[in-house]
Amino acid sequence: ARYKNMNAKIVKFRARINKIDRAIIKKIAQRIFIAQEIGKIKKDVGLKLADRQREKELSVLHIRWSREFGIDVDLIKHIFTEIINKSKSKQKL
Repeated sequence: ARYKNMNAKIVKFRARINKIDRAIIKKIAQRIFIAQEIGKIKKDVGLKLADRQREKELSVLHIRWSREFGIDVDLIKHIFTEIINKSKSKQKL
């Protein structure tokens, strides 16, 4: 009975993880869409797509938020490097 109860708890936690993962992926999709829209605006007004200052600002925020929530800073840097690179590649389309 103990293992059955433990398994039920695991199933519930995994369902919660699935819900959170789906929400994360949905937010990433929204973020990439917004980056594409920003890219269109930049092209229309003749701005460069790369914005090093904005990337530095984001890096500072990501580090702050990582520490605020007790998440490994290097992990968050890695995740957002990938997200930002994908966003920049979508802006070029």
